[in-house]
Amino acid sequence: MIRSLTALVALTAFSSGTPAYPATVTTDLHGKACKILSFDRETGAATRQCQGVAGYKLLVHDEDGRTSIDVVPPARRNLPLNFWDVVSSGYSTVGRKAEWHMVKRNGKLVPVGLVVRVNTVDTVADRSRRGALTTVTRIAEDGACVVFKTNAASRQASRKVRAAALDPRAQCLPAVQS
Repeated sequence: MIRSLTALVALTAFSSGTPAYPATVTTDLHGKACKILSFDRETGAATRQCQGVAGYKLLVHDEDGRTSIDVVPPARRNLPLNFWDVVSSGYSTVGRKAEWHMVKRNGKLVPVGLVVRVNTVDTVADRSRRGALTTVTRIAEDGACVVFKTNAASRQASRKVRAAALDPRAQCLPAVQS
């Protein structure tokens, strides 16, 4: 698991008793941090398990040119995010990293938000249009869902993403219209 410098500073502050809220930890969605759980040679569909934080893991599903993620909390059931229904109904792949937003609860660091880049290819009128979205998932004790998505190139995306990742009242996004 790879941690950003900011996360290391924040985690050090947590352990020293200095309040440093919230912490951000970055993990990989590709490569050595992930292991292939299933692969269908005929269709190319695959699922890989990637390391997360605080006992959480991510399942990355690639199927039919589209990608989605399940959040897997420790000792609980998978929480599917259904990117293919909520983020983009077209072709998609997830970015290289997952950004976990964490807070301290009952003396433990717990993830409350997950930020993932989704690269998209939509076909409109026989033309392909590439894009990139930044998605925010709210992680709570009762489940997880995508609560925000925005154009990754937006100048204000960073501020909006951070606010959405930490908002426990954020509403789940509905399915996209095809």
